Amino acid sequence: MDAPLIKLLFITPYTPDNQGVGVSYSSQLLHELSKTCYVDLVYFRYKEDKPYKPVHDNIHVLKSQIISTKQKFMGFLSSPFTFPLFTARKNKELESFLKERINSNKYNYIYFDFSQTFSYAACLNHPNKILMAHDVIAQKYSRMKTYLRPWAIFSERRMLNKGRAVFTFSEKDCELIKSLYKVNSFSTTFFLNLNVLNAYPTMVGNYFVFFGDWGRIENSEALGWFFDNVYNQLSKDISFKIIGGGRMPEVLKQKIVQLSNVEYLGFVDDPYKIIANAKAEIAPLHMGAGVKVKCVEALGAGTPIIGTEVAFEGIGEQYRGAMFMANKPEEFVKIINTFDYPLDRKKHLKKYFIENYNDKQILKYIKGELSHG
Repeated sequence: MDAPLIKLLFITPYTPDNQGVGVSYSSQLLHELSKTCYVDLVYFRYKEDKPYKPVHDNIHVLKSQIISTKQKFMGFLSSPFTFPLFTARKNKELESFLKERINSNKYNYIYFDFSQTFSYAACLNHPNKILMAHDVIAQKYSRMKTYLRPWAIFSERRMLNKGRAVFTFSEKDCELIKSLYKVNSFSTTFFLNLNVLNAYPTMVGNYFVFFGDWGRIENSEALGWFFDNVYNQLSKDISFKIIGGGRMPEVLKQKIVQLSNVEYLGFVDDPYKIIANAKAEIAPLHMGAGVKVKCVEALGAGTPIIGTEVAFEGIGEQYRGAMFMANKPEEFVKIINTFDYPLDRKKHLKKYFIENYNDKQILKYIKGELSHG
């Protein structure tokens, strides 16, 4: 006789789809969980977003909550001493609904996805609460050089102590959480998009590639910094392709599209074929926190990366041979002008990365194969 399915309540602050790296992870995790779990899903969406359609019969949409400015403001007023990011999805009616639901249903686990849902972890009683910290918020705000960091630390400490298990996307973030908050956590990795898995380098194209959501300030700032400080020192025989959706700042976009050796492609259905055949991906990031998924995906496609210390944080040392560190303009210039990473190395990188990639930690925890001891 088959064992009964594990029952899990999954709370996420966005529509689980493939629009955005972190949200794509949520979508793929839901799909994996539905193979061995019965999942009640609570998610938030903006009014213009399409509702989520479950990919498996074991996923049941319990609640779809509309995000509004009023709701965010009311969430903050309900906990005015808590850093606003943690209350951005807080809703008193939903909180009452969830309490009743938990009392009347025997969930084995409650999964809180992204820091925006952690306020619910703080108020819902359950012995097996899993908190997925996509970023360490304290680090994110320290890089923004803002006076808000102490407030973020105060709130994050309180939130992370509310879970039985905390997950992050790197050992580096686990160590950071331990040092800041004295909380033990597990590291897991992103699920690789099937297009990443299927992307194989077949050539070394005569171009470098930038990839990201250009509506995110850390990405547009990095791209602007590169074209302000590095580009003019490079040979104009070097070509660049810029891929990614999001609303790029108009001033930056207009500057880029006028450059003859730069091709701005915008959103592409399958960018990984282009990335797989690039000389390298360039990631001059200075802001943000956590593992940079664009870098993980580039390695998964067999493409080396030229990037900053921030771009590489949290990625295993075993891949350092494919990551070329540059923090200053002159360092980027030197590496790009002399870059040579032949096709056979790209193919070896692809094979090695796929063979060593582990994305099953949360699933193992839920199955009882991973414990705090």
